[in-house]
Amino acid sequence: MEGLETMLRKYKSIKQFPMGVVGEPYRDLRSSSELPIRRVTNNEELRDLIAQYTGIKSLETPLLVEDLAFLSPWGLQSLLKFVEDTRLDIILLSTYDNFTPPLLSRLKVFIKAPIERTNSNFLDAGRGRDRIDSILSGDSHVLDRVRYQGRESPILYYNEKNVPRRPNRSKFLSLIE
Repeated sequence: MEGLETMLRKYKSIKQFPMGVVGEPYRDLRSSSELPIRRVTNNEELRDLIAQYTGIKSLETPLLVEDLAFLSPWGLQSLLKFVEDTRLDIILLSTYDNFTPPLLSRLKVFIKAPIERTNSNFLDAGRGRDRIDSILSGDSHVLDRVRYQGRESPILYYNEKNVPRRPNRSKFLSLIE
């Protein structure tokens, strides 16, 4: 558990469970820890994990669960129920912060730091969209788009987040620009 202790010292945090770790601390823990990590990339794997650990009262090491970014709202709700009901020491790991407010409220410790420093060019929305489209391919993950929007054009991120997803969405966005 040395990797866990090192990560907690680095981010000046205490060891209490359940714990959420997002961004750079997650990468630090993953690279320095020898603890087994359970990867959950879909709801079926989450269902298997919950079935396997339900009823177990204690483990020698904390249960590390990673890749929460891939879970659906149903999966996050199931995870919330599991975290509430279990007595196991759980650490939830994610590259991106997609923890729901109810899940966050059940965590005793939440450690978050950006993966990389951002330096924004503060492009206007139109130029920002062109720049992002030139960087990302059509099959890129939606969170990659958000990351690039924050770095390349925060105003584009703000506009796209606040304009409702309706048939007239592109027209609204063009009027804002």
